[in-house]
Amino acid sequence: MIGFGQTKIEGDFKYNEDLKEIQSDVKNIEYRLKQHHKQFTTGSTISFIGFGMTLLGYMIPSQNLSIVGGMVGMGGSLVMWNSHKWFNGDRYNQLNLNYRKYNKEEKKLKKLLNEGLISETQYLKSVEKLKELL
Repeated sequence: MIGFGQTKIEGDFKYNEDLKEIQSDVKNIEYRLKQHHKQFTTGSTISFIGFGMTLLGYMIPSQNLSIVGGMVGMGGSLVMWNSHKWFNGDRYNQLNLNYRKYNKEEKKLKKLLNEGLISETQYLKSVEKLKELL
């Protein structure tokens, strides 16, 4: 778990909700970092192969191999450059909005459950529906 020097207070609703929001944000960040790393690694591999083809094309005089290798290398570089989309932009914003909406709605449901306005079964069904957002 994440700890920043807090002490857990049993029954402290605000503390538990804040902790869940932080955990949700951390999961979101981990997901985006994993996707960025995967795409960046793929781009690096493609770029390395392409520039290797270019070098081979110069070693054995083959202009076509050099040109194709250069194009493949540039394509790999573009894939690497594009991997930074995972840190900002619409995809991040949509994921972030979904997590925030999920947390907000779950808080409302917990409050209703604690006040006895809905049953535990209704709460669980509603939370399952909310998970479709993620």
